[in-house]
Amino acid sequence: MKNYAISCGIKDNKGKLVNRQQKNTLALRDVRYRIWAKLVFIPVKDRPKGAFAKHQPGDDENPMKYYKMFERRASQGQCFTQPYLGTREFAASWRMVDTEKAPLTPAISETKDLGIMLYDMDYSNPKDIQAMFYRPQMNNGVIIVPPFNSEEILR
Repeated sequence: MKNYAISCGIKDNKGKLVNRQQKNTLALRDVRYRIWAKLVFIPVKDRPKGAFAKHQPGDDENPMKYYKMFERRASQGQCFTQPYLGTREFAASWRMVDTEKAPLTPAISETKDLGIMLYDMDYSNPKDIQAMFYRPQMNNGVIIVPPFNSEEILR
């Protein structure tokens, strides 16, 4: 774990920070995540009408088209927006791993309670944005993150 101090605020016309707010964060360091994804293909006839505002579906709409598109973009490190871990101050670097070409590195064999951690921010009420926390348990290097509506999420 590492302690980070982050200064943020609004810059004036000379580039000086005004209304500065300093945040102190205790964060995990040198973390590696394994993310598994599954393509769920929605046939054209079942998609909402608004889905075609900018794109008209062609005759070649099939799951393999989207699977190949994902593989091509992910193998080149492309993504729609820069992923981040919890808050945007912690941008995530990522790469696609082809397990047929290179085996996965085994998880660390450590088990511990990591204490209370930031889960996400709840923007459901824009006038009262609330932080959500949870208490992760690492078992043999693996942390299971609960779903958004779980009772494990502290609000």
